[in-house]
Amino acid sequence: MVTKDAGHPWVRIDLKGSLARWLASVDEEERAEWFTNPGDIELYAKSEWKDVLTQFFQKEVARATAPERTVFALTGLMDLYDFLHVSELIDGLEKTLPGFLLVFFPGEREGNTYRFLDARTGWNYLGAPILSEK
Repeated sequence: MVTKDAGHPWVRIDLKGSLARWLASVDEEERAEWFTNPGDIELYAKSEWKDVLTQFFQKEVARATAPERTVFALTGLMDLYDFLHVSELIDGLEKTLPGFLLVFFPGEREGNTYRFLDARTGWNYLGAPILSEK
C-alpha cells in the first residue's frame, strides 16, 4: 500500500457496536427510563456517548507508535445514525488528532458537502474524497 510504503501506518478505529456497549454500561434503571421516552436516548447520546466515543478514539491514537504519521481509519459510523451527527464527532476528533483521519462514510457527496445516509442537509468539510476509478 502506498501510504505504508511512505511511512504512514494505519490504525482502524471501528465504532460498530459502540451504541450497544454504551447503552449496556448505563445504570439499568436509568436505561429503562430512557426507553420509556426514546428522545432521551438521543439527548444523552449527544453528550455522554459522544464523550465515550472521543475517549475511545483518543485511547486508540495513544496506542499508535507514531501517531503524527498514522492514518486513522474510522469505520462503523452506522451506529451514529439517528443519535449523533458525523460532523459533531469529526469536529471533536480532529482537534486532538495528531495524524491523518480517513472516514469510511456511507453517504453522498456533492462538492464539499457530505450527507450521511442521505439523512439531513450535509455539512461542509475540508476533506478530500478518495474516489473509485469506476
